[in-house]
Amino acid sequence: MKKVLWQKMRRTEIEVAAKADAAVIIPVGSIEQHGNHLPVNTDINCSFSIAKSVAEKIDDFPVLVAPPIWWGFSPHHMRYPGTISLKLHTYIDVLTDVVASIAAHGFKKIVLLN
Repeated sequence: MKKVLWQKMRRTEIEVAAKADAAVIIPVGSIEQHGNHLPVNTDINCSFSIAKSVAEKIDDFPVLVAPPIWWGFSPHHMRYPGTISLKLHTYIDVLTDVVASIAAHGFKKIVLLN
């Protein structure tokens, strides 16, 4: 199986991927309630699983999956135990900083997958 997970790659492998014009998928999700029948990590589990599956199946160009961003903006779920929410400006700053970091390494195709 090909290597697609950013966090499992060495810096030299990431550098090669950037030079090959790889796309980077950033899975985004929240830790929040989804009723009594689902775990609080449902959002991030879905986006991470989809990103990984897509990256492994695409052979036309390299695709990497960045470490997931677990934290979201979920004040409307805070009345439910288990929810972890960032302030809106903090959430926007986290997304912006992660994308800027990836772009700084030469990646031009960056997708936020929620």
